[in-house]
Amino acid sequence: MVMDWICSMGCHSYNHCLLPETCSLILFIMGQAAKTVGYDFSGVDRPKNENDMYGPRYAEFVVPLVKAIQEQQQMIIELKNQNTDLQKRMLALKKKMK
Repeated sequence: MVMDWICSMGCHSYNHCLLPETCSLILFIMGQAAKTVGYDFSGVDRPKNENDMYGPRYAEFVVPLVKAIQEQQQMIIELKNQNTDLQKRMLALKKKMK
């Protein structure tokens, strides 16, 4: 679920996060993406009034990032296993063809 959330945000350039408005927009996108995939993410402070902006809670980013890496690692392991299985099948087919 965390990987779904991260992937649903798409690519954004964080190099331009010098402007508060840009950071606020990125945080808004993060909050909306989390809501869309049903991920409860508390790392974004919502504006308290019309003049306020979205703000990050940096400590709240650690857990989802670690969880995403764990999910990604599991995907890598599964793909490696599939690859190994396919290589074995391919070798077996090659031997039959000889």
